[in-house]
Amino acid sequence: MSQTELRSAIRFHGHLGPWLILGLRAGRYAATKLHGSPFELSAIVTCPKKPPVRCFIDGVQMGSGCTMGKGNIQHRVQNQTCAVRFINHRTREKLCLKVQPGVWTQLHTPARTPVTSIARTIYRLPINTLFVINPESRKPVVSLIR
Repeated sequence: MSQTELRSAIRFHGHLGPWLILGLRAGRYAATKLHGSPFELSAIVTCPKKPPVRCFIDGVQMGSGCTMGKGNIQHRVQNQTCAVRFINHRTREKLCLKVQPGVWTQLHTPARTPVTSIARTIYRLPINTLFVINPESRKPVVSLIR
């Protein structure tokens, strides 16, 4: 991920925060692993309905290219988790990334460290430190795009 991409995500979202960066990392990882264009991928984000965790959605949009405008991203409310499931509709490959329990706990614990510092740390950490990653089989999927 480039500094230009990071600056674009911050400009789009309005500020730098850990949940934005987590979403950005998840979206970029999925786009790379699934070899999908923003028109071939779709995403289902599961997370709470209120910020700051909901900021994850903006990061997913910026990282993957799945957007509300194209209708290839959905949000499902669940309060105790943050995950995203991607599907490449051309290849039928799927990928699920769930925020590691330790990361979830740390981000819900008041910290003395500024959130921008936490976000920059998340930007540099290995992806498997941040997420439980589950590639799924090539089972037929129901398209979100019609």
